[in-house]
Amino acid sequence: MSHDLWQVAPADGDPWAAARPAEDVCTGANRYAEDFAGTYSYAIQTGPGCGYTTVVQPAQTSACEGQRLFVWLWRFELTAPDPGEAHIGVRIGDFDAWEVTVPIPSGSQLYTPDVALPVDVPAGTPIYYHVDNHGSNSYNLLEISIKAE
Repeated sequence: MSHDLWQVAPADGDPWAAARPAEDVCTGANRYAEDFAGTYSYAIQTGPGCGYTTVVQPAQTSACEGQRLFVWLWRFELTAPDPGEAHIGVRIGDFDAWEVTVPIPSGSQLYTPDVALPVDVPAGTPIYYHVDNHGSNSYNLLEISIKAE
């Protein structure tokens, strides 16, 4: 995975499309690759009119069923004028690799899920990263990788 390869998922290719708003006003200013405390990351900054993003890129290498998928994601404190929920997800091809729903407001948190791949993942398989929330909040995806054995 390369943070420079993330592209906005088209509506007809978005696994979370049922929750996608009719208009997506998020811009490049809301989602971008950046240095985050010495680690290259992909940032999603939500705010008024921009609370939903799904990005996608092709897997750069193949992985085998049973190998361990590692996700490393940081989110800052979640705030909004009214309580609600945030949804974060990673999908590989046709399976949900990791998802979490977080109440808003909520303190900051580091996520490090480690899951066994249920299927082989050929190079080129789409990898999706998704954030859906309300309020002005910040998420940094640091890594999606296959753990060395």
